[in-house]
Amino acid sequence: MEIAAMILQYAILGAVGGICLAAWKLVQQYNLVKWVNWTVKAIEMAVPQVKRGMYKKEKVLEFLRAKFPKVDIAELDMLVEKAVFEINSGKKNGS
Repeated sequence: MEIAAMILQYAILGAVGGICLAAWKLVQQYNLVKWVNWTVKAIEMAVPQVKRGMYKKEKVLEFLRAKFPKVDIAELDMLVEKAVFEINSGKKNGS
């Protein structure tokens, strides 16, 4: 009986730990998206219009790689593309 109670206790602790880890990942992901959006907007304002998009993108990725070294580069690239798309969509809509 004691073994069953101990197994149940460890199962519950494991589940709570898993939930906390998932919540932490969501918080980190949200902050990453915020950082990507801020960085894209800042580079858009700081770099002259004559510079090409690839130059701006490289500067954004360079900054984000330094800030978030453990994040996959492909994920950063995808988030940067999404942020640029949203900014450009806002410009086309007159925002």
